[in-house]
Amino acid sequence: MRFLKTSFLAIGLSLCISCGSPSGSIGWMTTYDEGMTELDREFGIQTDFQMTREDLFFSPQETIHFVYVFDSRVSASDEFYFSLNKKSIDFLEVDLRRKTIEEGNPVIRDYYRGLGIGDYLLKIAYEGEVFDQVEFKVLPEDGYYADTLESDLSIDMEDDIIRYSR
Repeated sequence: MRFLKTSFLAIGLSLCISCGSPSGSIGWMTTYDEGMTELDREFGIQTDFQMTREDLFFSPQETIHFVYVFDSRVSASDEFYFSLNKKSIDFLEVDLRRKTIEEGNPVIRDYYRGLGIGDYLLKIAYEGEVFDQVEFKVLPEDGYYADTLESDLSIDMEDDIIRYSR
């Protein structure tokens, strides 16, 4: 009887531990797609990712590839949502994607192409709850200068109050 109670307790504890939010690490790499055919873009497999969350700066001409590697056990049937948010006054969602892990690997890969200049926040959610997020910037090729920033923001802003309040 004692063995049976211990077994049920161990099974229950292991189920509770595996029910927690997923976690993982994120890696980045970039490619320049200029001169590539659509076939090369779609079937090129990126493998040289830099696993980091700090000091993420990209160019608008680059395709930004990312990989999310899960630390915890996830199922192939689990659905995850990747929400890309761009900062305006606050972060506003500009893209939402539903993804599942790769067959046989606890990994999700994707990319963003043609992002405009600005600050971005990538949120990763499971079952309606955001469990991870990372910020990055897309900077112009020549970097940020005060006059460049002001002119870029006034062109991108569609709100007349914001545009003319600068």
